[in-house]
Amino acid sequence: MTKWDDLVEKKIKDAMKEGAFDNLAGRGRPLRLEDNPFEDPSMRTAHRLLRNNGFSLPWIEERKEIESAIETARDNLARSWADYSDAQRSRSRRAAQPEGDWQHELNFFRRRILDLNRRIASFNLKAPSEAFQRMPLDVEHEIQKVMRGKTS
Repeated sequence: MTKWDDLVEKKIKDAMKEGAFDNLAGRGRPLRLEDNPFEDPSMRTAHRLLRNNGFSLPWIEERKEIESAIETARDNLARSWADYSDAQRSRSRRAAQPEGDWQHELNFFRRRILDLNRRIASFNLKAPSEAFQRMPLDVEHEIQKVMRGKTS
């Protein structure tokens, strides 16, 4: 724990000893976490209707689609790397073929990441706050992670 965490923990314990939490409104009742306290009250009903019918805001759906596309690209590259590594170990095919296949997959992956970074830039313009934005991908870092066996 940091000094800050220790200080906060001490303040909370002191307040509990002094009874600061004894007479809070709603004591003994479950927390209602389904309502977002930061949500615009005029939009609460609309958001609840969307949520209850399996819909969400377009920018949230777009973020999910981008994340899914990133995972698919990573999985495909990892599978190609495994195939290439296996072929290199077994030398069952011509030596040039696995290398050519791997280079082709690397080029394809780089193009996919370039496209995904464009989608991320567009998404970031639509996100309501910087906190919801997505960092673009570093293609060479992604390739190195796959080659080291770290796919997350």
